[in-house]
Amino acid sequence: MNRNSHDQRAATRQERRRVITCTIGSGEPGARISPGRRPRRPSTAALSAVFGALPAFVARRRARAAALAAGLLCTLALVVAPPAAANVDLAAGMPINIGNHGCSLGFFGFNARHDRLAVTAGHCSDSVPNEPVYADNGVKIGEVVAWKEDLQGASGKLIGARGYTIVFIYRRFSLEPFFSGVSSSVSDGDYVTKFGQRTGKTNGVIKSVQYDAKRPALALLSSNMVQLPGDSGCPWYNNGTTLVGMGSSGDQEWAGGDAGSQAQPIQAVLDMIRTNGNVWGQDFTVWTQ
Repeated sequence: MNRNSHDQRAATRQERRRVITCTIGSGEPGARISPGRRPRRPSTAALSAVFGALPAFVARRRARAAALAAGLLCTLALVVAPPAAANVDLAAGMPINIGNHGCSLGFFGFNARHDRLAVTAGHCSDSVPNEPVYADNGVKIGEVVAWKEDLQGASGKLIGARGYTIVFIYRRFSLEPFFSGVSSSVSDGDYVTKFGQRTGKTNGVIKSVQYDAKRPALALLSSNMVQLPGDSGCPWYNNGTTLVGMGSSGDQEWAGGDAGSQAQPIQAVLDMIRTNGNVWGQDFTVWTQ
């Protein structure tokens, strides 16, 4: 993998940078939470237990792929936990497939209408309205509704501005918000963790922070943490459950172990979504505990 191409794509897209939004197709069941009602969240104890076993979550989903593909919507027990722990279908860091792109789900959120939304990296979709989004077992979990493309060169390397992909999540799937909060306070030397579908949970230290509120598309966190193709879009977090960034690219595949990885600061991602996401970005809020 090169420094700036972090998804498993089959073909290189033409270099361009656009911001596009679309509407949900009429064929899908209604997935909106009633206005004025905040989505129900599991308990703090359940959240901590669930996220600590995300690798088990991935394994369980793959093991049950056959049943799900046959149309049996199974609720998956992520960990052996007290009865208070919620069984969920979708979680941060899980594998998702959009077209030819294999990426990681970054975090969940909702807008002014309380639509159930998820966010991943800008190069994880094909910039196609209502593009289907699948779990790794082939089950369709939602569709792309808004995006801002990452700027890529002819080789697929990210060469500058980075965006986002917003996914509308169908209501029939339960989900695990996990994060207790969001922080824009990130400094050199801070410890950071990520969870992605390719390399799972890895840890590292922040090596540099690049952020200009006037140019959020160019904001970047750099770390010595391992991050490989397929981890694109994964959450970066610290202080236990505080979301600080969204994985974007990495250098280890072509330059070796300590070459580093990059993420977009979470505040930069939220600024772009709220500014450019149309109805999907209106009052966009990260779904927390």
